[in-house]
Amino acid sequence: MIYILTKILYNCAIRYGGGSINNNSFNDFFEYINDNNEQNTIIPPKPNKNLNMIATMFAIALLLSGGYGVKYILDQKQDIEDSRIRQQELLTSSQQKAREITESIKKEEQQNKDKTNIHRNFSELKERNGDTVAWLYVPGTDIDMPIVKGVNNSYYLTHDFDKKSNAMGWAFADSQNTFPTLSTNTIMYGHTYKMTTIFSKLKNVLEKKWLDNENMQRITLDTEKERLIFKVFSVYTIKETTDYLQISFNSKDKYQNYLNTSLERSIKDFKTIPTVNNKILTLSTCYQDSNQRLIVQAKLIGSE
Repeated sequence: MIYILTKILYNCAIRYGGGSINNNSFNDFFEYINDNNEQNTIIPPKPNKNLNMIATMFAIALLLSGGYGVKYILDQKQDIEDSRIRQQELLTSSQQKAREITESIKKEEQQNKDKTNIHRNFSELKERNGDTVAWLYVPGTDIDMPIVKGVNNSYYLTHDFDKKSNAMGWAFADSQNTFPTLSTNTIMYGHTYKMTTIFSKLKNVLEKKWLDNENMQRITLDTEKERLIFKVFSVYTIKETTDYLQISFNSKDKYQNYLNTSLERSIKDFKTIPTVNNKILTLSTCYQDSNQRLIVQAKLIGSE
């Protein structure tokens, strides 16, 4: 064993010591080790300066490498612990955020569930007609009435609020619209006749006194949950078309193009500009004859 260790020290000294070690001294030492091994007796060699130097270098190298190894292990252990702590912090933070979001959603859902329109008694209206979805009021006209929604857009053309056959029909929302959470474009229809029924007086919006009175241009729509306020941004007449009867839009660009078209068609600049972030209300009725339409459009500006 001593022979092997000494050989290793010698090789290290030759390799890293620049070959300056006395080879004869080592050869004598190896012969000495071999002789004593054969006799099973080791006689301490005479002190050798080169051997002392090699042993010292080897010991220092062991200490340095050992210290580096210990430091590396400690640093790695600390990195692992830091990583574990950071992961746990992020996980805890994420879980806490998820809980807060969940609680917020539940709270909002409960508030919406508990929310009731204090301006209209929808319970009574629904007892009379379960299709009731809203109440519409347009200042400057006689439109102040409940709105229904059927399974299609033809039933209430010939049936009144009590679902009785009636040529006057009733004011109704497009069957594809949603309530009380409104669609992007809530569309409502009603017949126009010479008498003051349904949407007959909607044509008052074409008169100068209505167009010049900004207070009349605020439409109120009550749903079961709340009262919504809309501000008129477009009024126009047009030959029968369906291009304005779009409830939802595939993209913001398409919605913006729709809004731009409505603004361009308006007979007056109401200084009210809807954006793609606004929900709007569209009222549609016949004008003069069944081949023309009167359209009133307003954007949602608030709720009560």
